[in-house]
Amino acid sequence: TGGVDSTVAAYLLKKQGLDPIGVAFNFYKENSSQKAEEECLGTCQSRNLTSIQEVCEKLEIPFYGVNASHMFKERILDRVLTARLGGTAFSPCVQCNVLKFDLLVEKSKKLGADFIATGHYAKVVKNIKTGKFQLISANDREQDQSYYLSALSRVHLEHLLLPCADIRRSEVEQIAKSL
Repeated sequence: TGGVDSTVAAYLLKKQGLDPIGVAFNFYKENSSQKAEEECLGTCQSRNLTSIQEVCEKLEIPFYGVNASHMFKERILDRVLTARLGGTAFSPCVQCNVLKFDLLVEKSKKLGADFIATGHYAKVVKNIKTGKFQLISANDREQDQSYYLSALSRVHLEHLLLPCADIRRSEVEQIAKSL
């Protein structure tokens, strides 16, 4: 999103000697006059790809913007509407993360990237006995976002890096201020 957490995640990866690539998604039509469509977006949605590109330039990493407005409408907005009209529960945040990670897996293959990384607060561990990857809570319990990533599949988890998982949000904010 180009926010504090994703910016610090990219910075930490770069500091570790990795070569991060910035990828952001446009989930709404920028020229849309429908205010309701924009109001459906949560705070985790990128509204301005230009500002994210500027963050990537400051970190000296490549940037790619992806128009995924059609997929967002189909997989999230339409399902939210259907669920509300039908009186059933639907967790848009969980499903939106699945969409994001599906897109990240696809983009990483095209770019030849080995891993996917985000600024989420959660951990991915590999079970030594089964060899399966599991999602667990972050060190900062107040910021833990493992629920929002709970529907991710093995394909997502086996190549996922979460650089902010072992530090507190207050430390992430301090790193951001230093940048």
